[in-house]
Amino acid sequence: MTMIENLVWEAAKIMFPNSYIDPKRITKAKENLLESLMKNN
Repeated sequence: MTMIENLVWEAAKIMFPNSYIDPKRITKAKENLLESLMKNN
């Protein structure tokens, strides 16, 4: 797991403490995050 995946995973755990987090959603969130980071630079 990459550092970004870890960050996304931790954020998801904080945002949805009582729900199951689908790893596919983490991957999608990571891709969205990377995409927005690329746009800002």
